[in-house]
Amino acid sequence: VVPSSHETHLLFSGDECPWNSPRNLVHPPDSNRQMAAQIVELFEALLLSRSPEDLFDKSGRENLNREVQAFVETGSPVQFLFAGFPFKSPSPQKTTGIAADMAEHLAFVKLAQFSQAVKELYEPGVVFHIFSDGRVYSDLLLVPEENVQIYRESSINMSKELCPSIQWHSLDDLLPKHNEKSVRQVFLDEHGREEEIVLKEIQSMPNRAHVFQQYQVNVRTDLAENPLISETSWTDDQIQQKALQMMIRHDALNSLLAEAFQTPVRLSIHKTDNNQRFSIRLLSNLKGESLNPWHATVIKKDEETWICDTVSNLQLHFPDYRP
Repeated sequence: VVPSSHETHLLFSGDECPWNSPRNLVHPPDSNRQMAAQIVELFEALLLSRSPEDLFDKSGRENLNREVQAFVETGSPVQFLFAGFPFKSPSPQKTTGIAADMAEHLAFVKLAQFSQAVKELYEPGVVFHIFSDGRVYSDLLLVPEENVQIYRESSINMSKELCPSIQWHSLDDLLPKHNEKSVRQVFLDEHGREEEIVLKEIQSMPNRAHVFQQYQVNVRTDLAENPLISETSWTDDQIQQKALQMMIRHDALNSLLAEAFQTPVRLSIHKTDNNQRFSIRLLSNLKGESLNPWHATVIKKDEETWICDTVSNLQLHFPDYRP
């Protein structure tokens, strides 16, 4: 059940930064542990996305319990943080528009279901801090800033009724203003790493090499048949350079968020080992795999069934349906 706007509300406002505030013990330790464990059970059942390298059962659950308990001990909302909702993929093989649509709607409903389930158990509830700013990557994928703004505003407006426990953040909120530099350049100057350092990591660390390869796949598919650009093909060198810049900016974003938010539980819309950072599943595709709404479109198969996947996969499996 999606909570109505009068049942939940934004829990913080103003200039203070409550996600970094000190805590004071207000409940008995035993009940704190039990409450935290119940909240973690809800998280595991409703949001957690497992991975082949999963460590949640071995150590991640205990780590998450400890983080959640720190909030419960003060009777404060359990706070989560993740980056997402940047802009719709520019590839017509994945999406059909530039604004938030039913894919985002279903994702917000899922977050709201978890939020409401926790609130019924633990009255202070949860807060989702979502960093949403497509300017981090938009120039690399040739997405106009106007499209980024349209997507962000439509996502925020949609979430207000569906999941009021979301608080939105952007580069403008977290970085100092500069008269002569764009906010993207300030971001990279303060948190970006040198290309040479990242390249050495790719060459010497298998996990970084894997990430680099995945970015190349993502860049190539996001640029495929992009109606906004005239190029129909990209060289391997061009794709690799864009993928390298994506990695550098991803690292820079992690640095910025770690600096700005010390307290919230860190979530990820990407695969992790679920040990210190926890992967969430906002949507599932036809194979049951985790899918992000900005890479997806949705068809309504019948009155109760919505099916999510990329446009190309939906057209392949359901040629008679239209997004």
